[in-house]
Amino acid sequence: MNLRKILYIVPGSPEPPDEAERRLKILTSMAGPDTKIDTRSGTKGPLTIESAYEEYLTIPETCQVALDAVREGYDAIIIGCAGDPSLDAVRELVNIPVVGPGETSIYLASLLGKKVLRVSPMTIGMTVSETRENREKVLEKIEREGRKAIKEGKADVIDPVRVSVRMAEMLIDLKLSHSKIAYPTPKRIWQ
Repeated sequence: MNLRKILYIVPGSPEPPDEAERRLKILTSMAGPDTKIDTRSGTKGPLTIESAYEEYLTIPETCQVALDAVREGYDAIIIGCAGDPSLDAVRELVNIPVVGPGETSIYLASLLGKKVLRVSPMTIGMTVSETRENREKVLEKIEREGRKAIKEGKADVIDPVRVSVRMAEMLIDLKLSHSKIAYPTPKRIWQ
């Protein structure tokens, strides 16, 4: 099998070096032995995405990073945010698989269970910035919300990051990508 190359794009401003290293370590641990994952953060825009406005600010740069990824020979892209910012736009621009953790998790969860619950920082009463500052508290709250939802029969729970990595690998292996009928390439690419 050939080495799979996946680029994990983190929309918005650059992450602190320790966060980027932590994220890459987690992604690498989730990937198969024939997969190389790289991460790339934006250089401008909000540090976190908490609104539609902040999401829209990240789209142009995420699109440019995706175009660069194709030129650099990546086999797939993961948009590193559960809200999947720029997912449709990037799919219009490239011919390699583009995976959104939010969309992928919802679809997979619907195959495996009858009810889907999306736990986000908002669900647990925190901002994205706060979740980065106190990981122990976040994990505790997420676990509590997940267990409560399962116990009450409201949802089945899966890990969106792991699902995204494995989905990207599967699409590469199957030589599948999004439909260019559904996501047609724009007549003009603005740079």
